[in-house]
Amino acid sequence: MISRMNMGRSVLYGVIAIFIGVFAYQLVVTDLFIPHSLQNLQRILIAALTPRFDSVTLGNMLTGYQNTLIYSLAGFFAGIAVGLLLSYFSTRFRRSKIIGTAVAVVFRSTHEVVFMYLLVLIFGLNPYIAIMAIGISFGGIQSKVFTDNMNLTGDTAFYAYKNRGYKYRDNFFFNLFPNSFNSNLNYVTYRYECAIRSAVVLSYIGLPGIGLHIHHALTDADYNALFVYIYSLIIFIFLFSLLTSWALEKIQYRIGKFMKWFIPASLVLTGIFIATHFQEFLGLFQMRNWLGIVRSGEAIVNVLNPFNQDFFNSDNLSRFWSATIDTVILGVLATVFLVVLFTILLMHYFYGFARDSKIHLAINNAVSVINRSVPEMVFMVLLLFIMRPNIVTGALALALHNFGILTKLIKDRVVGNYKKTFTAYKNRGYKSVSIFFFLFLPLMGKDLVNLLTYRFEMMIKASAVIGILGGGGLGLLLRLEMSRFNFEAIYFIVILYVILFLIIDRINAVISREYLESGDFINPASCRSIPEQ
Repeated sequence: MISRMNMGRSVLYGVIAIFIGVFAYQLVVTDLFIPHSLQNLQRILIAALTPRFDSVTLGNMLTGYQNTLIYSLAGFFAGIAVGLLLSYFSTRFRRSKIIGTAVAVVFRSTHEVVFMYLLVLIFGLNPYIAIMAIGISFGGIQSKVFTDNMNLTGDTAFYAYKNRGYKYRDNFFFNLFPNSFNSNLNYVTYRYECAIRSAVVLSYIGLPGIGLHIHHALTDADYNALFVYIYSLIIFIFLFSLLTSWALEKIQYRIGKFMKWFIPASLVLTGIFIATHFQEFLGLFQMRNWLGIVRSGEAIVNVLNPFNQDFFNSDNLSRFWSATIDTVILGVLATVFLVVLFTILLMHYFYGFARDSKIHLAINNAVSVINRSVPEMVFMVLLLFIMRPNIVTGALALALHNFGILTKLIKDRVVGNYKKTFTAYKNRGYKSVSIFFFLFLPLMGKDLVNLLTYRFEMMIKASAVIGILGGGGLGLLLRLEMSRFNFEAIYFIVILYVILFLIIDRINAVISREYLESGDFINPASCRSIPEQ
């Protein structure tokens, strides 16, 4: 009888074989590069070394960051508010939690760009729709984190409050939320870093911001100005990471004081934004916008009606099925690229770690910061100057952004949990390759598989952005239906993203429960000991 350990390894090898097979097939059937791609690559590399810091470029950069920070900060606060509201209706202590959980799933499974396009169709280009798009998408994600952390709160305190006559509302705000605050704080600060990148992507669509200047520079092939914006974005994300690390240490032991000024400051900033954009705020309530909301509601009713033969015909279903398959292939290819890039960068990290090489470690950190700072949309547009718009190009753009995030998450856990262990083996004379394969992989195997499956989930979600730029899948179909103002098709695409998200989330849960938690999927005890050098 096959043991659970052998079954786990067989599943792992089977998944790897499928990923490699899809990857090889796409490389064979796809014509990757455009004519004169080498000349374009040369121009881009020269521009990267010679950015143009003139007054016009710097002025555009400053005004662009002013608007981008406003969108990201307002969207960040909106996401916290939406997340708290949804978590209020989703904790395990509430009897009727199905509706809150379902709404949170829809919000977090759909990319903010999709919400942005829907809101543009209803309200037109308005600064508030960027805030709403970030708030809706991030609110769904933060609701999941808030709810999970609150569910970990012990029953004793909750029922003690309940038995003393306190209602669920009081119990939520004065027990569940404060007791899970420290756990929520780390993730909330990370989400603001994500909000900055999202604001860049949303402003790329047409709202004033640094993303719009990046779009103009790419359209005009003004690479020298483009790299000024990209470098400034990298520096800003890096400085923000340092600031949040310092602030978290200060806030952690002063939660009471932090909450006293956080909520009033949030309200003041919200009031300032509304006051300075009051005309745009009034524009949300124009009559044509109400007509757009009515049209949107009718489209939702039509999509939810399975007997609607005008929409659910063979041609439409064939197009949606083909786009869904392309989206899955895009995610699989991106994961293959991600694993390759991540392995190379992490082995480089251990090479520098084993030799105490500050240069290697600095290069490694720089690559990680650069790749996670630049949104996948910018990577995709840059790649389109040398590669054709297809699934492979989109997968590479997704991998380039996500492997910086994955490397940071893994290195944080390595440095925090196993640095002394690696140092002990390094002092005994073991080489970096041996430490990587015989110590790191067994120790970090579970975390690595968990994070890879999570990044796969996030790349499926981000495929909407890549598809809009020509990467294929549901995103490409979304752009086509947007140009036709086809509300029914747009909402059906959102439903397909939710279904994909639920399926992948279920697969992740099965892998975690059946193999990772049992310790048989990647078992340190089953690995050979580190060979003597």
